[in-house]
Amino acid sequence: MTIAQTAVSARWNTPTAKDGGLAVLYGNFAENGCIVKTAGVDDSILKFTGPAKVYESQDDAVEAILGGKLSRAMWW
Repeated sequence: MTIAQTAVSARWNTPTAKDGGLAVLYGNFAENGCIVKTAGVDDSILKFTGPAKVYESQDDAVEAILGGKLSRAMWW
């Protein structure tokens, strides 16, 4: 096994990404904005156009996904 990177965190002058790990989104389902975690997310999925299903908590969203309340077409 080869470890490609041994540092746990990046230095302030050499960040691992040009942007922070959080983003503020605005749109028809978040008119006042919402915060999303962007760390580890591929840039290709940061823009979405389509219907949204909104939950009050991460637990509620996970329960809906794992409980089969959403079809794969709704979240993939």
